[in-house]
Amino acid sequence: MDGTAIGIAVQKFRQVMAEKIIVDVQNWPRREHYHYFGELDDPYFGITAKADFTSCYRQAKLDGESFFLYSLHKILRAVNAVEEFRYRIEDGRIVLYDLIGASPTIGREDGVDAENVSAETDEAGEIVDDYRQDQQAED
Repeated sequence: MDGTAIGIAVQKFRQVMAEKIIVDVQNWPRREHYHYFGELDDPYFGITAKADFTSCYRQAKLDGESFFLYSLHKILRAVNAVEEFRYRIEDGRIVLYDLIGASPTIGREDGVDAENVSAETDEAGEIVDDYRQDQQAED
């Protein structure tokens, strides 16, 4: 992807995650957790969980669409439903975004990787349409 395409991808990602509020840490109910974990050297954790995507897979195949993009849609809907997943620390401040997007690297048929910026939408087809538009713009 050339510099112009990267710039477009970054701009789209910023638009997806543009609406945010700065959290008043002094009055935030999670203040003590924030300060405790903020002092740790490695304050991160991860989990693995089983998820049944059978119906998502079937719907994608029935519609003749990408299972990856349909599952991305479902994941973004779930992520955005949980407020805690929409918090970020930026410039030492806690911010809460209205909407979190994703920017997965997607391999293209010509061997060049492309960035696809996606946001939560009501319809999985909107993510598919955005992906197709991005692919056409890069060709």
